Amino acid sequence: MAAGESHLYIDGALSGTWAGNIPFSGDTKVMGARLEQATDHMGEGSVMHSWATYSGLLTAAEITSKFEALPDVSTGGGDGEVDLLNGLVALWNFDDGTFNDSVGGFNGEERGSAPIGFTDGPGGYGSALALDGVDQFVEITGGAAEDLTFEGGSMTLSAWFRVGAFDKGWQALIAKGEGDRWRVHRRGGDGSGLAHAGGVGEGPAGADISLGEWHHLVAITDGDAAEFGTRLYVDGEIYSENAATPSLGENGKRVMIGGNPDTGNRTWNGDIDDIALWDRALSGAEVASLLADGPITLKPTILPLDGVADAGSGLDGRYWQAEPKAVLNLQDKGEATDIGLHIVNNYYPTGTFTATGLDFQGGNDLTPIREWLQGDGESYVGADGNMDDGVLSFTGYIRIDNPGEIAIRSASDDGSIVWIAGQKVVDNDGSHGAPGPSPDGSYNFEEAGLYPIEVAYFNGDWTNDAGEHGGANLGITANGDPIPGAILYSASDIGATAIAASSIAAAAGDAGLHAAYWTTEPKGAQFGEDSQGPIFQNVQGDDHGLALFGTEPQGRFVATTMTYTGNDLTPILEWLGDDSGSFIGTEGNLDDGIFQFTGLLNVAEAGQHSFRSSSDDGSVVRIGNQIVVNNDGGHGSPGPAPDGNAFFPVAGLYPIEVAYFNGDWTNDDGDHGGANIELTMNGESIAGHLLQPAGGLPPIVASGGVSSISLADDGHVVIEFTGSLMSADNVGGPYTAVEGATSPAMIAPDKAAQFYKAE
Repeated sequence: MAAGESHLYIDGALSGTWAGNIPFSGDTKVMGARLEQATDHMGEGSVMHSWATYSGLLTAAEITSKFEALPDVSTGGGDGEVDLLNGLVALWNFDDGTFNDSVGGFNGEERGSAPIGFTDGPGGYGSALALDGVDQFVEITGGAAEDLTFEGGSMTLSAWFRVGAFDKGWQALIAKGEGDRWRVHRRGGDGSGLAHAGGVGEGPAGADISLGEWHHLVAITDGDAAEFGTRLYVDGEIYSENAATPSLGENGKRVMIGGNPDTGNRTWNGDIDDIALWDRALSGAEVASLLADGPITLKPTILPLDGVADAGSGLDGRYWQAEPKAVLNLQDKGEATDIGLHIVNNYYPTGTFTATGLDFQGGNDLTPIREWLQGDGESYVGADGNMDDGVLSFTGYIRIDNPGEIAIRSASDDGSIVWIAGQKVVDNDGSHGAPGPSPDGSYNFEEAGLYPIEVAYFNGDWTNDAGEHGGANLGITANGDPIPGAILYSASDIGATAIAASSIAAAAGDAGLHAAYWTTEPKGAQFGEDSQGPIFQNVQGDDHGLALFGTEPQGRFVATTMTYTGNDLTPILEWLGDDSGSFIGTEGNLDDGIFQFTGLLNVAEAGQHSFRSSSDDGSVVRIGNQIVVNNDGGHGSPGPAPDGNAFFPVAGLYPIEVAYFNGDWTNDDGDHGGANIELTMNGESIAGHLLQPAGGLPPIVASGGVSSISLADDGHVVIEFTGSLMSADNVGGPYTAVEGATSPAMIAPDKAAQFYKAE
């Protein structure tokens, strides 16, 4: 290139040359202007994708190389098709204020002496972690540790970061460990630079990283070492690399964000956002796309419209009557009253209903739930209650025939949240009048189909000095219009329960479920509407099994298989087989036995999954606190309704509960009935998908408890107990002592619908 010339390159090749230079001085006034009419068509309806300015002269080879590294924005080409969802293993974007993975269930838990805060991420990226550099980090406790090792293979890590201070020799941004494990950190002794180790030693640290500014990094390990062994990009440029062939190894330890599991005192001081992991080496085009194209967008998992009825019957609704003044927020924000979603996800509802619309106006704190539901009140089943301290959940599917972006508004008094296909669309939480501080949002429906939808709503208990009660209103609209009931579909319409995205759990322990065991007096498990049950229903007279779950069990154990076989006379330890070693408490037989299994279900892939609970006698499976299989009642295996389906909007960990009872049946010859349960997922044993709650198996508390519940001929419920008998209108309380109660207590039929426990 001669002095005084200007060259124009298009698609990496020289397109035109002219004499003279273009002066650049002062403020930039124009981007995308035409430079020379004969060779440059910028401005004629074209679109600018990305822009970069360099202070020096690039060579022709450098220009060609930079073009080849760019994504082809029209075809996804470049030096390879850009598909950032291919091989994506985990994505932590922190936008919902949690440490959950949006892809594979690799959820995290915060560590440190102070709670981890959140701050604004880089522009357009939502929230980010804010780590104090003292002892805070996030430990990835979800999933299996070895699944994030990428042993012997390739991997890519992408993240945004901002350095508050480099105040330790080695500071881990994210790490699997030392040696042949992968990590990105400040390289000790090398100033303020970063280094990446991934199956081979750290490459040299590059230039110092500026403090207080957002930077983007991509760390790659190529197990084939086709072009390099490991490479680290910072802000789209190659920052450092190691040519040696890498070999990633396992250490059985959990990934840490802001820490290193193999060594302490390496915590990060600064902010971290949008961490993504792939099980392959990304191409140069994909690296460029990560920086240029904004946050990774996960394609929502939806259901097709094929074979679906033209109109739905409405959403599945649930209602809880909480304690007075108990709820001031749906989401956990650190206060004792931030428990709305905790109630939705952990307590049996006071009642259920079908919502044929999402517009409920004109109520106040004292409005009864049936009246508040207006015409939908006729579908309500459960105990009565008012709207003061009421919590409601609406779940199901919304039908979209014409794709596009739709404005969603949730005007509410008090708080409400709307999720669509697992994405939070409206967050109007908190105690407030209508419409609330943040009622508006939007969702881009990219294709026709059925999208999972969830609405959580609560109404507090407010009065002014004159004793006037506050309103209780909820109105959800789409593009300013009420949502037609015909486009709202329930689980029964689709044949699959829509599991709420809000029920995703973060903390998990070892494989298996925690289980509790009760026995009643002979025939004591067969109560309900008739001698065959059911006993696990949210219906007055059919909820005795659920009430028993609120009492202290006589035994506990860890269930690792969810396949148990025996008969009424089988001792509990024999029935448990290999799980018998974990049993604590008082032993008994299977006749008149009641069991509760609780823990977490690891759903590796979003979408619809099938479940089967073949049991003798009854069983009910709840996932995300919603009934997926209802095989309740007295019967032989497999039972009248062993099958169910659930649709999960996103992968992750979901709370699961299995309720099971075995009655006491004999034929005329004295033969006893079976005592069996087998739980499967997608036709295979569910055991590999189950995780215990965080923390060990709870101990048996001997201070007091209910030993048996039975139904007398005159309709009284007979409760035998030790300690003090207490009752409540709701399973979550509050519980008060039953005055003058001694064991056995005779509970009148009009009081039998209450919940009882003994302490």
